[in-house]
Amino acid sequence: MDHHSHEKAPEWADEQLESYSFRHPHDAPFGPQAPEAFMDSARVPSDPPFYPLPEWPKTTPTQTRTFSTGATRNSDEGKYDFEGFLSPLVIKRFGEYMHKHRHLADGSLRDSDNWQRGIPRPQLIKSGWRHMFDWWAHHRGVKPLDPTSVEDALCGLIFNAMGYLHETLVENEGKAGPSGALA
Repeated sequence: MDHHSHEKAPEWADEQLESYSFRHPHDAPFGPQAPEAFMDSARVPSDPPFYPLPEWPKTTPTQTRTFSTGATRNSDEGKYDFEGFLSPLVIKRFGEYMHKHRHLADGSLRDSDNWQRGIPRPQLIKSGWRHMFDWWAHHRGVKPLDPTSVEDALCGLIFNAMGYLHETLVENEGKAGPSGALA
């Protein structure tokens, strides 16, 4: 087994899942890619299952690149271009928005990936619509519901869309409980 693949959770794992205190593979010791030695030597019936990583698209490069240093690599043909899909300006502004909203009313700071533990989709869609309305109001020159900037409205919309997509993907991969949140 290589370090990118994971064994299928044993049958007892489904029965034990409700007793686990974490609902996401990243909450498990060492995250979703626990070292094999840890998994093999320390796994006991109370440990959570480790979920497999998604399959990357299989490509057959048709060209090899040679760099001025002499290093060689297959071409990027047919591979995802994550760097090109995202804007550093947008990611920076979204990160600022998310960090600002980590601060809770009681003064505590929630984990940055707290949302990945599961937010019910009805709450995400309702919040998303409020942010959508504020974006639309800014665009039309109407007073928004929330007096924040159009940037905050867009970041809130992105957050709710990302959360909804996350919940949908988790459920489609069979890792969700009946509420749609991670089990």
